[in-house]
Amino acid sequence: MAVAATFRFKLADAESARKQGKIANDVWKKAGATSARVYTVMVGPNVGNWIFAIEFADLATFEKARTKVRASPEYKKWTAVNAKVGNTVIDAGLLEEIAL
Repeated sequence: MAVAATFRFKLADAESARKQGKIANDVWKKAGATSARVYTVMVGPNVGNWIFAIEFADLATFEKARTKVRASPEYKKWTAVNAKVGNTVIDAGLLEEIAL
């Protein structure tokens, strides 16, 4: 069953988030993601936050990709840049597709 990892950011610097997000999306795709998207929250208490949604064929593929990504130099760089400019991960989740 497909899964999606989500990361919600409160942004202090949108330009930096866009640049680091592009790098992150490429790294996740190389590690096994089937797609990587970013959404802006438009309604509710989290308006202006960005949600990164990274999709995988299954949980095992996500687990392998997460290990690869966390070991990459790009991961260390984009987390450092985000911390420096004040882009903060507010929450993260893992969603599993449900067949109806």
